[in-house]
Amino acid sequence: QLGLNKRAFVTCNNSIKQAICSQIWRRRSKRILASVNDIKNMSLNSIIVTISIALLACLSHAFVIGPRTMGTSRRSVPVSFMGKDTISNDRWSCQSTRSLIQMSSSESNIGGEIEYVKADDGEALQALFAKQCDSNGLMTKEKLRAVPAIADLLDVGDILSEELDDIWDAAPKFPDIEADAKMDERIDVDGFVQIYRDIDDLFEQGEAAETAPAATSPSSKEGSSTGDDKEASKEVGNIEDDEDELENAFANICDSSKLVSREALREWEEIRQLLEEGMLGEDEFDEMWKGAPKSPGSPEQLDVDGFLSFNVALDELFVFDEEGEDGLEGENNIGDDDVPVVQKKEVLGMVVGDDLPPGVIFADLAGGDLMVGMKELARWKELQGMLLDGELQPTEFQSIFDGIKKAPGTTNKLDEDGFIALYEALDALFEEFDEEEELEAERKKNKQYLVSLLSAINSDEDRLPIGLETTDTENEEVVKAVVALETAPTNKIITSRGTIKAEELAGTWELLYQSSSSMVFNQGLTGVGKNLPRTKFSRLLQKLEKTKYSSDVDFIETWDVGIGEDNSFDVTVTGDWELRDSISLFTGEPSLVLKVVAERVKYGVTDQQAEYWKSLGPMLSLDMTYLDDDLRIMRGNTSKSSIFVLRRFTE
Repeated sequence: QLGLNKRAFVTCNNSIKQAICSQIWRRRSKRILASVNDIKNMSLNSIIVTISIALLACLSHAFVIGPRTMGTSRRSVPVSFMGKDTISNDRWSCQSTRSLIQMSSSESNIGGEIEYVKADDGEALQALFAKQCDSNGLMTKEKLRAVPAIADLLDVGDILSEELDDIWDAAPKFPDIEADAKMDERIDVDGFVQIYRDIDDLFEQGEAAETAPAATSPSSKEGSSTGDDKEASKEVGNIEDDEDELENAFANICDSSKLVSREALREWEEIRQLLEEGMLGEDEFDEMWKGAPKSPGSPEQLDVDGFLSFNVALDELFVFDEEGEDGLEGENNIGDDDVPVVQKKEVLGMVVGDDLPPGVIFADLAGGDLMVGMKELARWKELQGMLLDGELQPTEFQSIFDGIKKAPGTTNKLDEDGFIALYEALDALFEEFDEEEELEAERKKNKQYLVSLLSAINSDEDRLPIGLETTDTENEEVVKAVVALETAPTNKIITSRGTIKAEELAGTWELLYQSSSSMVFNQGLTGVGKNLPRTKFSRLLQKLEKTKYSSDVDFIETWDVGIGEDNSFDVTVTGDWELRDSISLFTGEPSLVLKVVAERVKYGVTDQQAEYWKSLGPMLSLDMTYLDDDLRIMRGNTSKSSIFVLRRFTE
């Protein structure tokens, strides 16, 4: 008789009562255990009483947001805010949800410059957040208050500072500060979207508060059955409006065939938000999907009827728990005691882990659901210390958190096993960092010692350089420093497992030290100046060139004659070179050999084939044992006692 639509006729013959059951509290309530049968057995008059209380329950958010009482109207606002052509003088007159904080870029409000976006436009909200957030993609409360749309509402008194503070406190914070550091709390894009929509809901609920007295006044409950019918008809009208809203949502997510797949439904903003907040489990979503009637000929897709049925099943998951519910039947009026009581949020202190096992820390952090999310992690003092000190970047922590398996039925909560995995990942990160840092510091220390030792040997003008006239004690010290670098875990030869590219060696290198008995005997590589009067070895450069088509090597040996910089000559040995994978004759381990094929020896007017110069042998086949950006250590391929230390040469 009341013209109920098809969404009211689901699993129940009494359509009016079933519609009431499914619409009392829609999506934005707490999940509890409630019995629909208690409502089905009520009289129609009692149902009207229940509806009145439920409406107050749905509007209870207003008690949390600010000090205003129910029924207090807000000031009139510009037409551009409302998305309507007309407005009332003392109350809001918006007909569509998610539209109170909106304005196109071509429209203007009182200030004439502020841009507003729709609260249900996720992409626009993300773009707005990106303009206002800091370099880490986060936003403080002060920065939030400076967002033009919000600042305007505060300036004109449409929203009180206390209301915004309560909305801020209810929003999830990014765990990068201690819980008591209120001025430094920050939110990410998800927190911003929630705050923006909570502000939008504040005005929607303000509108509902204006109409609530008509539904809850004593006269409406003391009237005739005709008054009851009017109230029931009004509830039916709300259902029809809600169905129109769902049909619009369906039009936005369906494909060109007017069908919706499981994936598209799961990405619907309403569903995604419920899943992310843990209010809807994956198993529950799957069960409702299976139970929703599919489109004829498309067994894995929903038409509009199936979409509406899915939402009816979704609505039935959410009911409001009213204390003293059993005492409602038979009541004739609603007093102040029936208004839902808003409990003050418990303020929890920081959890200091120190050396406690992760299971104990989890027990201190976990809420009543025995799970830990970002909100709970914000109370973990050690984690906040790492974030504040810059030892751990927010993006790095987020990446680690995302990689941890979440608790069953949630997408952003950890059970005890997940928290322990997070704890161990953070612990391993810093252990690995500390160990690598210590090893690298040790390597640099050993390298600096070796370079300093060789510099002292080569700066002695009374003897030949590169170890041609060093003492046994000096040689022993050099060998110790060389071995320390060769065995360092950070040695590139070790870390790369011998996969060194020839291009990494290209350039000019200067020989700093050698321990070859042949070179000591010849007082250099070629020995050309050994028997020349007043001539002595000065230095030896190795120039390695690598192109796509050739690999050339030049040894440039400089001999000083007499006194003065200009009294010297060079002996140049030319040839080819290559890197070869080999097996060490001494260790049996894989090794990397720098192989040189000498072709010509040139000095002055002399130009000879290199094959006759046996003195070149010590540097023609060498195992590479250490490498970094500017230092290379090599040993004789057939005599490990022969050590060659080279450094990149700069003029």
